[in-house]
Amino acid sequence: DLDIDGDKITTAGHIKIETGGSGNIVLDAQGTTTLESAGLIKLDSEGGVEIENGANASALLIDNNTVNHQALNIDASNTTNHVVDISAMALTTASAIFIDSNSLVNGGKLINIDWDLVGAVDGASQYGLHIDCDKSGNVASGEFNYIYGTRIDFNDNGTNVGSSIFTGHHVSITDANADGANSRKCFRADINGGDVATNH
Repeated sequence: DLDIDGDKITTAGHIKIETGGSGNIVLDAQGTTTLESAGLIKLDSEGGVEIENGANASALLIDNNTVNHQALNIDASNTTNHVVDISAMALTTASAIFIDSNSLVNGGKLINIDWDLVGAVDGASQYGLHIDCDKSGNVASGEFNYIYGTRIDFNDNGTNVGSSIFTGHHVSITDANADGANSRKCFRADINGGDVATNH
């Protein structure tokens, strides 16, 4: 049964709102709209979900208070298109992705990529991390422009008594056997152009 008491709608069982044809359902509230459920809240759509934000606030805020569960879990079956696609063409002095952390210990990782390469395709190339930087702007005479593909800044502000060991880049390569013609490189740099005297 559906009970309507003033501004409150109560049901003891299943409730379904359905429109015919191409009808729309609009929730228009002057205040906060809250969906509260003891179980899963599921959006089942053939057209996707869009958040259009015009407010001076985050378009999506996930406030996760459960310390041992993911705040965001994406289960994707994609094969030929991106799982996450970010278009940040207007970005100038901020970051497309920003991670702020101060409690990392015992093997914790800010970014952890678990890549299992189970097959090999002849002539193919795979990349764990690929940065494609294309510069088209001109640097005027007397000006300087600094571009970094990757940059690591490490500042030790502690007063050490024991040994503090920092490694900016560490590559570990292990082969299970020596069969085949296996070539391994910890670092490779190909420089075409530039000034010979200042190339490194």
